[in-house]
Amino acid sequence: MNLKSRGIKIEKRLIEKNNFNDSIRSEQGDAWLENGEGIEIKTSIKTVMKGSSFSLKGLRLWEDKVKHYIFVCIDISDLEKEPITHIMWVPKSYLLELEQSGKLQAPGDKGEVLAQKKLVQKMVTFKKGELELWVQKFPVPDWFKY
Repeated sequence: MNLKSRGIKIEKRLIEKNNFNDSIRSEQGDAWLENGEGIEIKTSIKTVMKGSSFSLKGLRLWEDKVKHYIFVCIDISDLEKEPITHIMWVPKSYLLELEQSGKLQAPGDKGEVLAQKKLVQKMVTFKKGELELWVQKFPVPDWFKY
């Protein structure tokens, strides 16, 4: 199973376990809360491959109905240890602040070319020590199941 397939399975499991309303392809986000707010679920898996890191790609911050992002980071980089899973409930408002301050990247950033496009997907890449700070800052709600 490739990494993208794993991400889709994790997304479906979180939607099912938390009784989120699953979205249809034409809607924004991956799931919906009862109050109508959209949720986007992003997964990153750090592997044993040299240079592997946590990168959450495809953040479409222009989707106005998406209000929350669930970030799932799974570390399988040490085959001698059990996988470590980090889950964060990140408000879209925080990601918008990062975008405004220029702290979010665009995959394959080409500088001026991307600056001319309005709808550019963004990504978050965690540098050493940053992941733990995000996990502390953005814990999942008490009711959340995984």
